Formats: sequence, C-alpha cells, structure tokens
Amino acid sequence: MSVRISAAGGDLPALPERSPQGHKGTFGKVAIVGGSVGMSGAVCLSAVAALRTGSGLVTAVVPASIQSIVAAYEPCVMTLGLADSEAGNSIMRDRQLRQIVAGSDALAVGPGLGQGEVQLGLVRYLLESCECPLVLDADALNLAAAGRLLASGSVSRAGRPVVLTPHPGEFARLTGLTVGEIDSDREGVAVQFARSTGTIVVLKGPG
Repeated sequence: MSVRISAAGGDLPALPERSPQGHKGTFGKVAIVGGSVGMSGAVCLSAVAALRTGSGLVTAVVPASIQSIVAAYEPCVMTLGLADSEAGNSIMRDRQLRQIVAGSDALAVGPGLGQGEVQLGLVRYLLESCECPLVLDADALNLAAAGRLLASGSVSRAGRPVVLTPHPGEFARLTGLTVGEIDSDREGVAVQFARSTGTIVVLKGPG
C-alpha cells in the first residue's frame, strides 16, 4: 500500500500525551546496533535521536573497543559492548545481545556498523530473530543487498514491521536498478520493492 501524506497539511498524527505517572520504562525500549572503530558518530547520533523523539530507554549495542566513546557522548544512553571478534557467529551467541533483542520494543541496526562476514551474520541474525519493529539503515542495507537477505523470506516469516531507510545509492544496491532509474520514478520503485519484500521503504532524497 502507498500512502501520500503532508506534514504541513496536518496529516501526521499528534504525539500522544504522556501520563504524569509515567517513567522511563513506560515510554519504550529501543536498541541501536552499530558503530565500529572510526565510525562511532553515527550510532551516537542515532541514539540521541531516539531519546529526543520520546524513547524512554535507549541502548547502543557497539563493539567493546568504542563503548567508552559512545558512553561518554550522551550519559542518558546505555551501552552494551560486544567482543571485537573475527570468529563469525560468536557475537550471535552473546547472551546479553539476545536479552537486549528480546527485551526491546524497537530495534535499529546499521549506523556505522561496517561491512564484513561478522556484520553480515549479525544482520541476518537480527532479521531472523527480532520480533519487534526493526529498522535497517546504512551498512545494514548494504549487507542485506550483498547477502540477498531480503529475498530469503525472513522478513515475512517474522511477521513484524521491517523499515528500510536507503538513500538512492543504497536502494540501487538493494534493487539492482541504477540511481537514474530510481530517481525517474521514486515512488513507483519504492512501492514495488516494499510490496515484493514485505517491508516499509523510506526512500531518502528530494521528491
């Protein structure tokens, strides 16, 4: 389904009122999986954005080597440091990671994540195991394209919303189209891809 909305025209729903008796646990738990050496900024900004848009508890799941950087950036963001590992699926066996995934109300993966076999396995694991709404951004999109993860049936099998936030270059890798072909019919190609994969596509850029 394709829906065109106008933010200026008042089509967007109003933010819900917050109960005076509410607390941080009332307003949702968000986990953001990303970051790598030299690319800690993206996951930091994503975590702060989650807080500023109303999330009650935000956890940044990052490599242990950059955990202190992310923790120092914003004291309101909790952090979980995963072992820097080249051992493939060892990350997916991390008990704390599994607990974070199971306990989150929404999860995002990709900002500053980097690309490699370990990261590919991580994105595949989250697609297959995460039961809450899942956002794929940045490197997670490139990994999904390289590993053909969205064609594997894992999205529809899990039965929960998966939101993709590509810019035209990332969307070209996902679809096999050129950037020119995408820009010539942005809405059409986004709707077609969303329908074929069972995802929600937020295609960045003008128009």
